[in-house]
Amino acid sequence: MNSELYCRIIEDFYILFLKNVYNNNARIVQDNDPKHTSKESRPQSIEKVWHQLKHYLRTEYKPVSKDTLIAGIRQFWKTCMTVDQCCRYIGQIHKAMKIVCDVNGEHSAEDGCHSKHETTKYTTAPIGFGVQTN
Repeated sequence: MNSELYCRIIEDFYILFLKNVYNNNARIVQDNDPKHTSKESRPQSIEKVWHQLKHYLRTEYKPVSKDTLIAGIRQFWKTCMTVDQCCRYIGQIHKAMKIVCDVNGEHSAEDGCHSKHETTKYTTAPIGFGVQTN
């Protein structure tokens, strides 16, 4: 799948789903897959979750087989990824999306880019619908 196909799927299916199921009141959160890379340099909430899961598996659970890997993932979701942790990650999305909108999708000083020369543009089409910044 490339970025054009991904955007077509979003336009043809997600928008209709968003309207019908959520009355246009939902958010789309994406990971760092190259087909839908955001222009923002900060890690997205889902990337933080994957990082936390990987860290837990590598340093605490240390699976040695497929079965222990599955058990470790289940244990992580039961004990480490709390409702409070999820709420903190989700809460960061609102701030990040406001910054992305304020700088028109470019990197901001808050992302660590302090000059126009450091700004990086990605070639994939940005996905901005379904996001509330208030």
